[in-house]
Amino acid sequence: MSQAVELAADVEVEFHMLMVMHQACKDCRTLQGSWLAAVLVLAPVAVGAQGVFHSADLVPLGSRPTSLRVDDYDRDGRPDLAVAQESSGKVSVLLNDAVQSPGPLFDEPRSYDVGLSPLFVTSGDVDGKDGPDLIVVNSGSSTVSVLLNQGDGNFLLEADFSTGIDPRVAALADFDRDGDLDVVSGNAKSKDLILHLGNGRGRFDEGGRFRIGGNPHSIGTEDFDGDGLLDIVAVYANGPVGGVNWLAGRPGGTFADGVRTGLDQDGDLVPRFLATGDFDQDGRPDLAVLTDQDRLLFLRLRPDGTFDVEIVATVPISVARFLTAADFDHDGLVDLVAPISPGNDFGIRVYRSAGDGSFAAMRDIFLDGTQQDLCLHDVDGDGVLDLLGAQQNPRGIAVIRGNGHGLLRGRATTQLGSAPRGLAALDVDRDGESELMVASYGSLDLLEANGDGGFEVLSAQDFSEFTFEDIAAADLNGDGTHDLALVDVAGGEVVTASVDTSGNVIPMARYAVHPFPQGLVLGDFDQDGAPDLAVTHAIFPSVSVALNSALEMSGSEGSPFVDIPVGSGQTSCDSADVDGDGFLDLAIGTTSGIKLLLGNGKGAFPTIITLGDYSGPRALRVVDLDADSTADLVFDQGEKLVAVYAPAMNPGGEHRSVEVDLESQVQAIETYKFDEDVRPIVVTAIRNTIVVVRDVSAEGLSVAERYVVGGLPRALVLDDLTGRGRLDCTTIDFDSKAVTLLYGSREVNAHRVFRRGDVDADSVVVLTDAIRLLEWLFQGGERPGCADSGDLDDNGAVDLTDVIVLVAYLFRGAAEPGAPGPHACGLDPTEDTILDCTAECR
Repeated sequence: MSQAVELAADVEVEFHMLMVMHQACKDCRTLQGSWLAAVLVLAPVAVGAQGVFHSADLVPLGSRPTSLRVDDYDRDGRPDLAVAQESSGKVSVLLNDAVQSPGPLFDEPRSYDVGLSPLFVTSGDVDGKDGPDLIVVNSGSSTVSVLLNQGDGNFLLEADFSTGIDPRVAALADFDRDGDLDVVSGNAKSKDLILHLGNGRGRFDEGGRFRIGGNPHSIGTEDFDGDGLLDIVAVYANGPVGGVNWLAGRPGGTFADGVRTGLDQDGDLVPRFLATGDFDQDGRPDLAVLTDQDRLLFLRLRPDGTFDVEIVATVPISVARFLTAADFDHDGLVDLVAPISPGNDFGIRVYRSAGDGSFAAMRDIFLDGTQQDLCLHDVDGDGVLDLLGAQQNPRGIAVIRGNGHGLLRGRATTQLGSAPRGLAALDVDRDGESELMVASYGSLDLLEANGDGGFEVLSAQDFSEFTFEDIAAADLNGDGTHDLALVDVAGGEVVTASVDTSGNVIPMARYAVHPFPQGLVLGDFDQDGAPDLAVTHAIFPSVSVALNSALEMSGSEGSPFVDIPVGSGQTSCDSADVDGDGFLDLAIGTTSGIKLLLGNGKGAFPTIITLGDYSGPRALRVVDLDADSTADLVFDQGEKLVAVYAPAMNPGGEHRSVEVDLESQVQAIETYKFDEDVRPIVVTAIRNTIVVVRDVSAEGLSVAERYVVGGLPRALVLDDLTGRGRLDCTTIDFDSKAVTLLYGSREVNAHRVFRRGDVDADSVVVLTDAIRLLEWLFQGGERPGCADSGDLDDNGAVDLTDVIVLVAYLFRGAAEPGAPGPHACGLDPTEDTILDCTAECR
């Protein structure tokens, strides 16, 4: 520790000695920097491997599914699935073959012929042996089919019995209390309910017919009045008028005359689906009803047999298809799940119960296709509800597995007040996790993943004097916190702003560029450790570059930007080391070709290479696609994604290129690289879809995965935004005026989390960390468990400069090292080749 005592006793002398050593040491060991400073890259996925993001697994079916029922049909302790298929006249059984597995959950469907147009299926043990049997309602033949279980998940048709005209729903229960299950069917055209009493051997006899005033859309069976006898509740419609009919149970399987409750709170409301549950925790079952007029209602039974009706919410639906009750978030209260279909999208909205009969919208989860029916059940045995949907297009069963605390691994969408145009990730509250700043025309929204699915809008600030087109985040003023740079397209200027830890945006300066600025890219072009700015233009034929030192000095005396002629019609930009000389370059897409501006490390770009065969890409990234340590380009050409390999290595010659047709115009490109893989994958945004494209052995690009998001995604971010240690994908959707989150299924390596400056991994940043760095660099000392913790200036290299930066921070009042900083564990916001963090960060 004598070295530590000497450094502490005379910091000035020791600091001077370090500077001398830095000048003298020309051959000291360093970790080489990387041109990946401004680019994210994404690792490939082997064919058949787990996808990058979660979406619905689809079990294909030959015809359209209309109704689902979950039960343990083969009695192996795992829930299976029965599906009614209207157009084929069949019911299919899918046996559960996987528990907590990333593989398929269900075996191939086993199909059985029933009657015409089977619309509904339910199940229960109607013969007293061999497990649950199937009851299938056949609308076209006005029958109910009884299929008896053989004990192993195979079924035999036992009998068909007649119902009223056009049956559509049914319920199983022991209404006459003889120990055998009975069936009540609801018949649309005869506008009645028919009770069929079971004999315990799989046969049924008619036990009573009840007129209910209209077409019974949905049936519930509960003891609503607490007398120990099952009652029947049906929601019905008779033209534009509808209501609820309650039939009180009587001994021997009989029922009192129905008591009707009209639903006319806001005009005539026609109920379509009901769900039962004790929503207000008073010990008695209640009703939730979804109407054709987009209303979600809560109903409590009165002593006179009618219901109190309260409107819970207005639900954005085009057609009501289902309503499901379940404890979605594991809080002991029964929640509601209803379909939503804003625009051409489709998903579910979860309404969290407050326990008093009121509900609050919890989140929206969007699916890849329209669901005819939906149920929630723990089908993979992990104790968490999963979602099963009868999907129409493409036809099949959609399976989205739950992830705990009511979180489904689908996609979640957060609506914004205006159409978003720019997106940046930044750690506002310095907790090691990124928030999102979304720029729209005249506003900035700060969003945070709420841990509950989707995002919470933390703040929405009005900047109506600006017309924001693009946004980037970096520490512009050297205070150790993120700032913003924004393109104001209408004002022809760049606006800089600081962001405090509460997310408040405070404009700092406005710098004039040229009319109609478009894109913005940040990078340290002069190697002074501070981010510089480059701005592209739609009309003006130059790229404007401003060094950070000029930004600090310019104030109000004029523009700090220097123009570099590249041609008009600039459409995209990126910053990276294209030619491998260690200096940041610029790649600019223009209508006259892609221009590579090669930097000299002093803020100038004396050499320009033109790739004239490629015109006007909307999105462009520099990335080492084939893992040969040279920079490649990936960009769009109309509906095609194109890769050009090593364009700067042979400036005047031909370049190898490959392409893949995405069948829609590319809107945005990002990439990410997982430590264990070499070849990158490109993530692209097209019309309403995220496409993951991979490089197959450097011989060509191919589409690996597709995920539905919102309409016209303008930008995307790849980051662990939910704190689950997995790579999530966030898009801003211009047409949908929303932010969409795709939950990640691949882990972001946890060992990449570190504390900058904590070289010895003892959770504090002190002088011993500088000594540890010196010993490793010059005396053969032990390599740090996380080399990235020693990259104090975050330039992708660990050398003596980092020791100087650390000592200056500790003893001379210099700025705090960049994110994640010395006070929090987090990920490196700058992608580089230092990816070997193995020490635990606490």
